[in-house]
Amino acid sequence: MRTLTEPAAPWPHGTGERHLSRTEAPPVVADMLGLRVGVRLQCERVELLDPDGRTSHLRPAPGAHSISDPSGRAAVAGEAGMLGVAIGAILLIVPVVRYSRDGRPAAVDELLLPADRWRVRLG
Repeated sequence: MRTLTEPAAPWPHGTGERHLSRTEAPPVVADMLGLRVGVRLQCERVELLDPDGRTSHLRPAPGAHSISDPSGRAAVAGEAGMLGVAIGAILLIVPVVRYSRDGRPAAVDELLLPADRWRVRLG
């Protein structure tokens, strides 16, 4: 079991797949970015690997950031497949807001951690 203390720290073990998509901003993301609900946003999911090549977790890019209300939920099919867990397995969700150089909210990322492999300790 690993302990997460710094969500945007450099990852030393390599990167797997990246998935890009476009979607409408859900209310919580729109609020964090100061946008209207439903505006179209680009989404990117990055798979980070353990030294043995197994997916460790899905995370945001490094940069200036803040953490907002970690929570948990069940993994859906795409997430479960990438993380190597069963559909419905509990994931720890850590929202991370990244900021532009001028200090404005620029991106919201969700760090997805399999709860059976990670513990979150922030602060």
